[in-house]
Amino acid sequence: MKSIITLAALLFSAAAFAQESPEGRIVKDTLFLTSGAKFVIGDKVKLGYGSNPRKDFQFITLSPWSIAGPVPLGSAWNGLNMTVKDFKFEGTKRQGKKFYLVMKGGNLSPYWADIVAAVEQKEIVVPGVNDKSAGQAIGSATSLADELAKLKKLYNDSTLTKDEYEAAKKKLIGN
Repeated sequence: MKSIITLAALLFSAAAFAQESPEGRIVKDTLFLTSGAKFVIGDKVKLGYGSNPRKDFQFITLSPWSIAGPVPLGSAWNGLNMTVKDFKFEGTKRQGKKFYLVMKGGNLSPYWADIVAAVEQKEIVVPGVNDKSAGQAIGSATSLADELAKLKKLYNDSTLTKDEYEAAKKKLIGN
């Protein structure tokens, strides 16, 4: 009987410290997402860019359950940092539960990020997960254009044959 009570206590305490869903899990002070993203309370997170048509943040809002409803974080926060204060795994039976990152960034109100959607839409930049296309899209387009211009110059200067030029251009473009 004593071993059953001990086992039940261990299971209850493990459930109290770990919350899981198919999208990730919270263990103590860390949120692990299946996308590979990891967030620790106290860490800074870099904001990307708002994904709604006005460039406000669609998935980073004041508490979704506030009287005013989910008020989006404004576009003035694009590219800035916030500090992770807490994690929440909340929702309704009808809408399903979601992981939320509760963050502060210099004002009094905490902001809540529907973290799975915010990472997918690059509203929050996570190194090694979504940072390549979030922060380098403009740089990539510029460097591709520069490389194509260099190739064209080499072709015009007769350094490359037409076949070499076409092959190098296809390799650069990815066709």
